[in-house]
Amino acid sequence: MPQPQAILREGELALTGNWRRDQVRPDPRTVLQALPRHASLLLKAGDLEGWDSTLLVFLERLRQEAAAREVALETGALPEGLRTLLEMGERGRAASHRQEDTPPQEAPFLAQWGFFALGLWHTLLEVLQFLGELLFALGRLATLRSAMRPQDLRRQLYACGPAALPIIALISFLMGLVLAFVGSIPLKWFQAQPYVASLVGIGMLRLMSPVMVGIVMAGRTAAAYAAELGTMKANEELDAFQTQGVPLMDFLVLPRFLAMSLMLPLLCLFADLVSILGGMLVAVMDLGLTPHAYWNTLVTTTRTNDLVVGVLTQPDKPRNRNKVTYSPVKECALAHGIPVYQPLTAKDAETQALVESLHPELTVVVAYGQILPQKLLDVPKFGSVNVHASLLPKYRGAAPIQWAVLDGEAETGVSLMYMTRRLDAG
Repeated sequence: MPQPQAILREGELALTGNWRRDQVRPDPRTVLQALPRHASLLLKAGDLEGWDSTLLVFLERLRQEAAAREVALETGALPEGLRTLLEMGERGRAASHRQEDTPPQEAPFLAQWGFFALGLWHTLLEVLQFLGELLFALGRLATLRSAMRPQDLRRQLYACGPAALPIIALISFLMGLVLAFVGSIPLKWFQAQPYVASLVGIGMLRLMSPVMVGIVMAGRTAAAYAAELGTMKANEELDAFQTQGVPLMDFLVLPRFLAMSLMLPLLCLFADLVSILGGMLVAVMDLGLTPHAYWNTLVTTTRTNDLVVGVLTQPDKPRNRNKVTYSPVKECALAHGIPVYQPLTAKDAETQALVESLHPELTVVVAYGQILPQKLLDVPKFGSVNVHASLLPKYRGAAPIQWAVLDGEAETGVSLMYMTRRLDAG
């Protein structure tokens, strides 16, 4: 294995051989002894057979010795990867030199507004860059090319979900208790104590629980993310990942983003349940209601359409000797007081306007029987989710349960996916 050499000739320093840890390296002081002060030296590495961090250590010591001798080093001819690592070290040194103890001078008023506008513009560009990189990371995940590790996702799911349950339970229980206690005072004036269940149900389900969960997750989990990544930045761990070729967006951001997106809806449902229990405590202990009476009032007055704004299903069709009967979906929706809509087709403008008028935040599609246009899928704020009765992508299309049985599958399941224009894809 050829030894590492640094050959000096006519203003050039040629790095040759195999620069590995177990090899004997030349001394930078010996290399620069023949150069006069204020000289210029071009570094070349065309004949390198291999290198590791040993070469970086040599170049760093060479830079220090050259600075002491006032020799200018030119690195333009080095390999791109080596130049990138040297530039990262240069940026780190420049950042450390900028930390001065001199007090900042106050800029003029107009200059302050100019600095503020420039800072706002750069922040906006950074946010847009981050969102673009996140979209690319999601694309790599969808095409099974992501570097995200499943164990990282599982760890973040636990941190966002089960680990957050105690604080979510405490705050939701107290919010339901306080809301019921405050509302019970005017309700007593009108002998309407049972309707404290309606106050808690509607208030917490429609507004307070999602707001409080969002605040807690921003203050707890998101702040923990910022602190963890900031510490990794300060300890130069992120630079180490980049040096090793690890994609930061896939390795660090994507597991946290997916965990937060998946856990927030479940935490909202958990907060709804706990807040209802907090209101029940006030109803039983202060208003003299029984848990059964509280629950009946809650179910009667807090309708399902406080969460579900409408159901779209196929038009009624004649069955059993041309007798028109309702579908099970329609019967269940009417039984729970949910508005039912039955358009002939999902592709016309009237159906589009109908869905837009409902202002849905999320659409759940289950065996609708028609391919929905992309404009209809884009109406909900958080997209459209399809519930498919098989483990995709093996059984697409109609009759997935029947085909799983005919093929003798030992197990099957249900798939949830964000919908796209393609059939059973997303």
